[in-house]
Order: sequence, then C-alpha cells, then structure tokens
Amino acid sequence: MSIAVLLAEGLDHHRAARYGPARACYLRLLAAAPDHADGVHLLGLAEHAAGAHVGAVGHLERAVALRPDVAHFRANLGTARLAAGDHAGAEACFRRVLETQPDNDDCWTNLGLALLRQGRADDAEPCFARALAVAPGRADAGPNLAACLHRRGDEAGAGGRADDAEACYRAALRVCPGHTASLTNLGNLLASRGRYDEAVTMLRRAVALDPVAADAHHNLAAALVAAGCLDEAEAASFAALLFDPGHADAHYTLGTAQLLAGRLPEGFAGLEYRWRRRGFASPREFAQPQWDGGALAGRTLLLHAEQGLGDAIQMLRFIPAIAAQARVLLEVPAPLRRLAKGLARHAEMFTSGEALPGFDLHCPLPSLPFALGLRLEGIPARVPYLRANAVDMAHWRDRLAGLEGLRVGLCWAGNPGYAADARRSIDPGRLAALADLPGIAFVSLQPGAQPPGLRLHDWTRDLRDLADTAALMAGLDLVVTVDTAVAHLAGALGRPVWLLNRFDTCWRWLLGRDDSPWYPTLRQFRQKRPGDWDGVLAAVRLEIAAYAREARKFSM
Repeated sequence: MSIAVLLAEGLDHHRAARYGPARACYLRLLAAAPDHADGVHLLGLAEHAAGAHVGAVGHLERAVALRPDVAHFRANLGTARLAAGDHAGAEACFRRVLETQPDNDDCWTNLGLALLRQGRADDAEPCFARALAVAPGRADAGPNLAACLHRRGDEAGAGGRADDAEACYRAALRVCPGHTASLTNLGNLLASRGRYDEAVTMLRRAVALDPVAADAHHNLAAALVAAGCLDEAEAASFAALLFDPGHADAHYTLGTAQLLAGRLPEGFAGLEYRWRRRGFASPREFAQPQWDGGALAGRTLLLHAEQGLGDAIQMLRFIPAIAAQARVLLEVPAPLRRLAKGLARHAEMFTSGEALPGFDLHCPLPSLPFALGLRLEGIPARVPYLRANAVDMAHWRDRLAGLEGLRVGLCWAGNPGYAADARRSIDPGRLAALADLPGIAFVSLQPGAQPPGLRLHDWTRDLRDLADTAALMAGLDLVVTVDTAVAHLAGALGRPVWLLNRFDTCWRWLLGRDDSPWYPTLRQFRQKRPGDWDGVLAAVRLEIAAYAREARKFSM
C-alpha cells in the first residue's frame, strides 16, 4: 500500500475518532518512510487524542525536529505538553509560535492556561485578554480570564483589601457574567461590608446558575438573615438542606433565623450544629456525655464557658434552677471568676484550666437553652442575677462622687477578633456627636485610646476584671454600649443599659423589638440602615438629654 493511501486511510480513521486503526496506519507509513514529518505529526495527534499524552509528546517533538518551520507542529506539541503536565515546556512552545503568529487566539489561550497552571495568574490574565481581543466570541477565554481576575480578588480579599477584591470580582463578571465563583465571592464580600441588598442579588444569580449546590443556597440564606428577610432565609436554608442534609452551616443559619423570629426551641437546635461548621473550634472532649435535658437527680453536672464573656454572662441566669436538681460545677474564664462567686451557694466555682472533681454530665453554657427546651416566654429575666461586691462598690462610689450630673458609662468597641466586630463597633471619632450635652458626665468603660472631641472620665486601667467593672457600673446612672460583654454585664446587674445595635443584629436581640426578653432594663437603638451609626447616635443624644432632664426632676 502506498504512503499516500496509508495517509488517507489513517486520516479517515482519525477524523472518525477511531484512533487505534489510525495509529496502525501511521505506524505502517513510518515503517516505510521513518522521516515522514506529517506521518510523525499525525501519529502524535492520534496518541494525544487517545489520552496517551506522554507518548504523544515524544512523536510531536520528533515532528518539530523534522520540520521546525511548521508553526502548527509546535503549537500541537505545546498542547500535548500541557496535557502531560509539562506546563513550562508548553509555555515555551506557545511563545515561540506567537513570535510569528501574534494573532493566534488558540496559542494565546493555551499560553494563558500554561501560565495559570504554574500559579502565574497575573501573567496569564493578559493572554486570555488578548485571545478575546483577537476572537471576541471565543467561549473558553472569557471564563479563564474571569478565573484570573477572581483569583486576584481572592488574594486582595485575603490581604484585607476589600475595595480591590470587589473590583476584581466585578471585572471577572464583566468578562464572564456566569462565573459562579465570582458571583459567590462578590456576594459574600458585599454581605461582610453590610451591603445586603446587593449581596442578595449576586447570590440569587449564583443559585440560578447552580440550583443544586447546597453552598449556593446557604450563602444566600446567610445574606438574607443579615438583611432581616427571615422567611426567605428559612426557605433558602431548607433548600440547602434538601441537597445536603448534613450541611452544618445551613442548619446553623436556619437556627439563627428562627431565633431572630423568636422561635427558640427550633433555633437553639440549629445552633447545636456550631461545632460542625467550617472554621469553628472543635468542642472540648469529655469522657462524660453532654447533658441533653434529662433527669439530674443525684448527679453532678459540669457547666463550662465556651464562647465569649457575654455569652457566659447571659447563660449564668439558669444556674439557680439547675442547682435545685443537681450538684453543679461551674467553670468560667478568669475575668469572670470573682463576679461569678455570687453564685457560689448554687455551684462550686472553678477557673478555666483548674483541675476538676469528678462529674457525671457536662454542658457548655451556650447549650443550656437547648437542653432546657427554652421558649421565649420562659426566659428567666429576673434581675439582678449577678451582683457587685459591696466593698468594691463603696470604693467606686467614692471615686464617682465628684462627678456632676448624670453619670453615663460608654463602651464603643468589642473584641476585634470577632468576625462581625467591624460592623458592631463604632469609630470613636463618631462619638463627638454626644459632646456638649449639658449635665452629663461620661465615664469610659472602654480600655485604650479615647475618642476625640468627647470628654471622658477614664479609670479603665484600674479595672482588673469584670467584678471591678460591675462595681463601677453600680455607681453609674446609665450604661450606653455596643453589643459586647458590657451590655450583658449591665443587663445581668439590672442596670439601665442602652444597646447601640448594628443592623444585622445578633440572634439574642431578636427583630422588631427595642427591648429585650433577656434583660428587662435594656433598651435597643438599632441601625435603620446598615452602617448608619450617625442616626443611632443622633437618637441617643436626644434620649440622653431627656433622661438627664427627668433625673434632675427627681433629684430636686
């Protein structure tokens, strides 16, 4: 059979994707004409098409050696090297071809892929852009360019450059409007910045593009919770759980929505998934089982703090009732130990890290409402359930005696390690809105730098722990604070406390209320729009002035 016939027969098999017969024809051809460049090239292409990429590279390298002037031989060698994992070798091939064919959109796209797979997204990005400029309708260049822009956004976001990250995600979506990763990350970024309506729009688009992805539904649910759209958030959470029944984040977000709506038994069940969430610290391990609300008679129960100081303070209210059923061991962080000693007649006290006696059951403090089957109407709200030490109170009463007018404690920031701290804390510069109020003496409850433009009496360096803070609060007329442990402490002490609350409120403060079933002496001033602290502070300024006037009437 002649070379021409073998070549034609091989091509017929090749075009029909019959790579075995095609390969046989090319091998017979090369047995007769070993240096037939087209035959060597086609044999390499058949091997590549059949998935034998390493073998294909060898044949295509030989074809290029035989005919180094044929650009498509070299381009195909680059493609085979890319498939075989030789990304640097592929890069060299494509760059060589582009020297003579600068408008080869295939080579620009494949060069971009070779660079992207070497982790060089910044170098790959202009390659995909050039491919799109040469061939605007090219389907693969757009998503790859979007992936580069998306990666740049991820890097910017990880570096705390939210504006840069947003710009990159938006650029990716201009190139490829259906790039789901960019839609998702942009939506989550917007939600973290308090731009909930925009976030929901992006995340709905991501769900529409991938309607069976549990993560997509959960991201939407989380943004809807923050936006205060609880019914829709529940629906999105249930959709996530339909596709992934064990999705811990979806269970937790569903629980948060239910708690905000006041449906406590369902909501606290959802919060029990917190330990299974991505990025959440593992629970402490004990040989003893966790209490599930069952009978306690004759048993010893260890109650231990798990999260922040505020969470612990909120849950200490349950100890007297539990202590009526069992021996209780209470383990709390050191800053809370002295204050919690007031519960000593109900529980044996331990500081975190101390050796513990034997016990039968344990329960983290945040899990108590779940174990107790707590309902909204059943929250123990009698205050105070914590009390400052009498000697400490006398000490602070003497120090505060020289202040004239209404004594108002002020706290404007929480723990910066908390994920939502940037939204719950107030820039101290904004507090100048409370300056020049007549008859008010502001007392700092915030360690560290003081806000400009507002005169504060600051003794925070003398506060050793929460017992000292409680004694200072006992001498104040009012506490004004953001959502941090100070709010819980004032509420547990039965002190008048005004909560400066962010728009995307924590579950414990509920929606649609300016009071709190947890703390009868607490009043909420909640943002009407995300980030609107100026509106909150303007309302507080008016109310403090009225509060001071009423106080003066009673003191006359």
